[in-house]
Amino acid sequence: MVATALLMACAPAATTVQRLPEGVEVHLDQSRILRKTRTVFVRLHNGSPHELVIERFVLTSPRFDDVSWRGSEVVGAGFDTDLQFAMPTGRCGGEGLNAALTITYRIGTERFRSIAHPSDRYGAATAFVDRDCAEQSVRAAAAMEIGELRVDGSGRTAVLELPVTFTPTGRRLDVTVTGFGSTVLFDVEPTPMGRQQIRLTGETPVTVDLRITPHRCDAHALADDKVGTLLPVQVRSADLPENSGGEFYLPLGSRRRAAMLSYYGQTCGLTKSD
Repeated sequence: MVATALLMACAPAATTVQRLPEGVEVHLDQSRILRKTRTVFVRLHNGSPHELVIERFVLTSPRFDDVSWRGSEVVGAGFDTDLQFAMPTGRCGGEGLNAALTITYRIGTERFRSIAHPSDRYGAATAFVDRDCAEQSVRAAAAMEIGELRVDGSGRTAVLELPVTFTPTGRRLDVTVTGFGSTVLFDVEPTPMGRQQIRLTGETPVTVDLRITPHRCDAHALADDKVGTLLPVQVRSADLPENSGGEFYLPLGSRRRAAMLSYYGQTCGLTKSD
């Protein structure tokens, strides 16, 4: 790191140019295998005839704090590279990211600085800030307590139960929990909520018991799972799009997620019981 800093200190000043070289494109995305993390990346496609050496980028958006990356990434002509970073906690504030990417790079011995506006091609980065906004809305309106998982019944008819309690804070009166979503592995039926909605107002805590069952018994789906334990909480508030609302993932933690996968395997007969 010290050597890199010294080399950059001795490097010639970067020339600011308005655009990246012709054929160079950037977008934001997330690897499927990292869906349970906040690791995303800037993908840079070098469609120019020149080798690029990426030294730094700064990613800015009204929806999150600035991201700064430093290194020395060589991208040959016709090749791609992924520059990973941890997605900062997002903020409410309209739709999309309106992001700007300032990149410092070398072509041969010359250094340049360009500003680009990366697309969020598959909506991965925008989903983070929208989920953060939805969760912030709920946590402002109510304290959320997640109980312990318990199994009701045995064999193929066993149901996994999980209580979730919302205790209104009184700080916000415009937030409503409209439901809980299912996943590729699990069907989720919130009771006694059913199709009702929970307005996070008043003073009385409200407990919803989630009844969780396998969506289907699929050994391949279990082995390849990346998102099956990410249970969506569906929300409506003044901070979120009026028509569609928003959602965030119930913060279950690794212990509960492991218990859910164990239940799935045992209930479906895919793994042996202890």
